[in-house]
Amino acid sequence: MANDKVHYIAVGILATSGEEGEGTIKVVPWSSSVRLRAAVRVSGALLLAAFVAVFLPGLHFVLVPLLLLGAIVGGIYRFTRGETVSADSLNCPVCSQKLSYEQDNPSWPLALQCSACGAQMTVARTN
Repeated sequence: MANDKVHYIAVGILATSGEEGEGTIKVVPWSSSVRLRAAVRVSGALLLAAFVAVFLPGLHFVLVPLLLLGAIVGGIYRFTRGETVSADSLNCPVCSQKLSYEQDNPSWPLALQCSACGAQMTVARTN
């Protein structure tokens, strides 16, 4: 799933209680074959939905073109995104315990919760 272009991002951590911290997050880009598989999955699902929409009277005039366009745009979008973000070197600013986090294609800023103390925090890129 990963290739050799692993990089680290400096982040700032802000707990809802006001404590702050810093750290780094590891970002692993997906290989092109994994991104292609994900794009084919998205496009295939939308093409299948377009095929099913052909049999809906009246609605097929709108649904089929939209789903076909969505298959193209969705496949391209899915192919251009693909990374796994993991935060195994971050510490909770409240209790100083290690945070465990791994997600594919997260939206920034990240919302985390400490498994030790339950503190809610936001993790944002600092650069």
